[in-house]
Amino acid sequence: MLYGFADETIAKSGTNEYVLYSHESTEGEFNVIRVNLPNSNEYLLLENRSHADTGYDNNGLNGNMQGVLIWHIDESIINSTSRPNNGNEGHAPGFTIISPTNCTYDVDADSTWSKDSQSSVFYASNDAPYTFMVSTPNNKGSWHTSLTAEQAAECNIKIEFLTSAGNEMTVRITGACDLPPVVAGSAAKATQSSLSLKAGVTDFNGAEILSCKMKISEKSDLSDATEITVEKNADGEYVGVFEGLKADTEYYYAISMETTHGTVEKTSSTYTLPKPVEKTKASVTVFLNSDRGTKITVKTDVGKTVAVGDAYLVKKGYTFDGWYLDEAFTQPYDITKPIESTDDFAIYAKWTENAPENTTTGNVTPGGDDVQNGGNGGNGGNGGNTTTIVIIAIAAVVVVGGGAAAAVVIVNKKKTK
Repeated sequence: MLYGFADETIAKSGTNEYVLYSHESTEGEFNVIRVNLPNSNEYLLLENRSHADTGYDNNGLNGNMQGVLIWHIDESIINSTSRPNNGNEGHAPGFTIISPTNCTYDVDADSTWSKDSQSSVFYASNDAPYTFMVSTPNNKGSWHTSLTAEQAAECNIKIEFLTSAGNEMTVRITGACDLPPVVAGSAAKATQSSLSLKAGVTDFNGAEILSCKMKISEKSDLSDATEITVEKNADGEYVGVFEGLKADTEYYYAISMETTHGTVEKTSSTYTLPKPVEKTKASVTVFLNSDRGTKITVKTDVGKTVAVGDAYLVKKGYTFDGWYLDEAFTQPYDITKPIESTDDFAIYAKWTENAPENTTTGNVTPGGDDVQNGGNGGNGGNGGNTTTIVIIAIAAVVVVGGGAAAAVVIVNKKKTK
């Protein structure tokens, strides 16, 4: 049923007859009858189980017998445990088959039905239609239930099987509870001066919605509430809008639905949005592209200048060349001028690459005067005509085609007498 594999028919209050169709029926689509108990989380399901079912689905059918299974469902257990049908692990079953031996029943004296039978299926003999009746317990001793003592006292459901076992079986149900629908409501949208409330129904429980009303107030008891009547929209939801409200204020609301099963009301509270804080600063994104990072954000008051420290304006091999309002550097920006509004904007630092440095190097041997060492009598070991060669080596880097370098040596010779 949760995945849409079977249609659910909710039994109405009073006494009503229904036809249960098995999977093998050619007269109608397979269906399930739901019988609500006083607890909204708990109900019975009736299913016409065909004798053609095999394996696990044949469990409790006494071989080829055919009949109606009555399932007991407790969603509070299903939603709180991983194995909700295993009663041997210390928790009560969330869904299980009710055995005839666990219920009070009345049967025609000529029936072959045995009170001691352990079968889990309720069926009528194929010889003739018999009437079987089963009532839910007035205490918790016969099968698990989450009903309170007061709810159990109100519960007196009788199920009669009017036809022989087959692919179409008629049942008469008396005492089903008319539960109100399950209403989901929330604050759909909030502004500084308005609130939108939305209501929908998650489980109709066989009821019809007659009207929907919404009211709202600053008081928790809703004593001075403003109330409106809301019509269902195309999406099947009820949306009400309250305007002229105070900003940043808690409002209490109630969503009330009148249904064929009584009136349902959901209450809660929500807030309108606060007024926006007045903006006093502009957020300036400064694209540096420098050694200190790509960008920074500078919060600047109106009437003040955008402050960017000199430490941010360092980029090795480049010289800072001013601020611009665009990446293409076509709109110069005067950072010394105070800003005039709180509108956010961005500025871009422009950089100019420095010229290459002069890398010429060399060692120069200083020259000297010519020296004459000769004396009278020829005692000077270096006397006479001596030639002193002064070599001045000047190394120069000469760039030639292909990027090669050549060393040029200039030799200067002097002859002394």
